[in-house]
Amino acid sequence: MTTTTSIKKTSFQKSILQLTSEEYDLEKNIINNDSSLNTKEKISMLRNSMIFHLFLRIGVNYIYEYISKFRETPDTLHTNKAAEMADISSIL
Repeated sequence: MTTTTSIKKTSFQKSILQLTSEEYDLEKNIINNDSSLNTKEKISMLRNSMIFHLFLRIGVNYIYEYISKFRETPDTLHTNKAAEMADISSIL
């Protein structure tokens, strides 16, 4: 993996996490500013929102890392094809 690929991956992952963080802040502000809810309901909704966004952030990180392990770049794809061809040549 090249440095450029690593930088792109990191910035993409950061942008997704930033988006989920902004969405959580917006949801939290909406709940806090809703005058129709009593304190107990607000606390319950904030807790549920926090847990949901926590698992969402963990899931984004885990899935992204899992997918990136199996993603082949053109360099590794070319190297793997060359190794396969060498194995076939040695058999023949």
